[in-house]
Amino acid sequence: MKKTFMSAVVITCLTLALIPAGYTSARENHGKFPHIDSNGQFPPIRWQTNVRHTIQVHIPQNSSAISQLHLEVPYGLTVKDDIQVSTKSGQKINITTSINGSKVVVSFSEPVTPGTKLTVELNNVKRTKVMIPYSYRLSATLVGSSTAIPIGVVYFRIY
Repeated sequence: MKKTFMSAVVITCLTLALIPAGYTSARENHGKFPHIDSNGQFPPIRWQTNVRHTIQVHIPQNSSAISQLHLEVPYGLTVKDDIQVSTKSGQKINITTSINGSKVVVSFSEPVTPGTKLTVELNNVKRTKVMIPYSYRLSATLVGSSTAIPIGVVYFRIY
């Protein structure tokens, strides 16, 4: 019994040691389409009615530049025209926003180049219904295209 257990432990350790580190990274700079890296809410508490939702979008090196981001705001949330976009280094990006009901379009004054990580801050998001979780659907319009392609869904869980 002890011999079998020890053999299983040794085989497991050897297997884990042989897995290359490249397979453990979920998202690298090798993709062809923009994607969502992470998100957050401040403050992360349930009873706050106005919150800030932050979404990080990565445009990989092999992707096309993007000219617009499209957000579908979930039921129970109201997004104000107080949106800021910056790069990972903190440089602010000039944008214009258009809000039509539950649809928000963020247009960039200049296309965002590949290899950029964006931070989109939705300030003063008003919560009218407490739902768990809230989920935004994001799409991006690539330069040279008139159609927005879906890039992911962002979930905000409330604690």
